[in-house]
Amino acid sequence: ALILVAPLSGWLVVTLYTPTLERDAYANLEAIATLKAEQLENWLHERDTDAAVLQSNEMLQQRVTELTLGRASARNREQLQHDLTHFVNAYGYNGLVLVRHNGQVLMSAGTDVRTSTTMERLLQTMQPNKLQRSAIYLDQDNHPRMDWMVPMGPAQQIDGQPAAAIIFKVDVEQSIFSLIQTWPTASPSGETLLVRKNGDNAQFLNKLRHAENTAMVLSPAMDTPDLPAAVAIRANAPGTTAGNDYRHVAVFSAYRPVAGTPWHIVAKLDQDEVFAPLRTLVTWMAAPRPVLSSH
Repeated sequence: ALILVAPLSGWLVVTLYTPTLERDAYANLEAIATLKAEQLENWLHERDTDAAVLQSNEMLQQRVTELTLGRASARNREQLQHDLTHFVNAYGYNGLVLVRHNGQVLMSAGTDVRTSTTMERLLQTMQPNKLQRSAIYLDQDNHPRMDWMVPMGPAQQIDGQPAAAIIFKVDVEQSIFSLIQTWPTASPSGETLLVRKNGDNAQFLNKLRHAENTAMVLSPAMDTPDLPAAVAIRANAPGTTAGNDYRHVAVFSAYRPVAGTPWHIVAKLDQDEVFAPLRTLVTWMAAPRPVLSSH
């Protein structure tokens, strides 16, 4: 009977505390997923607000119109350049370009002023007063970027498009990825992922903690049954799941969509880390005790 005490006690502890540890892990992961999704939604809203500030500036609209029509004086061109540079510096953007509807650059500010196929696609769908933002894409140097397009001036084209647009550029690595990758507690395995559906695959957008050079590259199949990223995309709603992550390691995870985007947040934690305190306790209980002498 005495020999059976230790294993029976260990079994009882595991049986009683395993569900509790799982519930606590899921609760913490749900809180982290919600926090990250809300932070990202707020960040996107701030960028949308910055774009709306540009569009609501009547004096700026007038100067852009004069430049587009070729009627801008040297003083007005100088003031417009000052306004655009001030916007880039004040709001911390990488660069900005003022372009005609056909992509011709009229003026620029900041360091990142190159055109791209993403910018061209935005211009093709430009409509009066309609603010747009691009998906996350890789620029010519393989750096993740996003563009915001702000139509400017009255519609002057035959197809009803505005004559010009301001497009400002955001360094996704320094903003979104930085926000996503911070974990609120000390954890060797805790990780937050930003994922989206890309054809028949679940594409990982941000840098991964446990794998190098995988941002916007790693894209497992959507039909992978126990991959948390694929489960999150298929569900398209908040939830939790246990499965195997991109390392084929058993994890607990919580996920939720990011409002107004095709993105999903996945917060995950290795099951080994969750159960580590329980294993330590059981090992301690099962360890032999030294016999104390009465002398």
